Amino acid sequence: MIEAIIVSFGCLDLLSISLPANINELDNVIIVTKPNDKETIEYCKSRNYKDKIDIFETDSFNFDGAAFNKGLAISLAMNRLKYKDWIITLDTDIILPKDFKNNFLNLNPDIEYFYGMRRINLDTREDLLDLVSNKKKPEDFICYRGSGYGYFSCVNYKSKTQQELLRRWNGMGYPFWIKEAREIDWLWRNNWGERILDPQFKNFPEDHFVENSDYDTGLYKELPFRCLHLGIAGKNHEIRTTKIF
Repeated sequence: MIEAIIVSFGCLDLLSISLPANINELDNVIIVTKPNDKETIEYCKSRNYKDKIDIFETDSFNFDGAAFNKGLAISLAMNRLKYKDWIITLDTDIILPKDFKNNFLNLNPDIEYFYGMRRINLDTREDLLDLVSNKKKPEDFICYRGSGYGYFSCVNYKSKTQQELLRRWNGMGYPFWIKEAREIDWLWRNNWGERILDPQFKNFPEDHFVENSDYDTGLYKELPFRCLHLGIAGKNHEIRTTKIF
């Protein structure tokens, strides 16, 4: 079974696109949001997804004066997992590739590995429409270097590493002590790898098209698929700064 934890507040413009596209690829979805985000809560409640959505309202994002404690919110959401099998942490602005679940399981994934996926970036809604209508192809857009970041991270709850993290962090399954979202995903990912190296960032955006051996790791693998990222990448680490999509 594949469950996703999606942190989403103030981003209904993105969630209303990504969730309908992703829901059939997932067996359960935990939407983590703020109690005062009534639009997101009502939207999720109104969807007829056959009990696939669990809405988790939490004030933990701002715990102890944090700007955006994404890690604590995700860690608490892990306590609500229904199946405790494959877990994906997924950003609101990510669309999974078509037939993701079947293609992923057909790879016979090893439960001890951490899986990441590269992302094709669609800066605007017009970019998405051009791709869907076949006016443009995926190769017409930047495919960002590196993978395994928080926009898409996939592990098995039963893996030795994840179980060790739960023991080490007293039942908290995700790094929970950083008060913004910039580095927290890396801290989780790096527990699966001996060394994780990104290629040197030289000439943006051309450098993103270069094939690189990004990782020298013990238990990290990059999936042979590409997801779609909606909007400008590398933003919203503390508050949302990107425009309505």
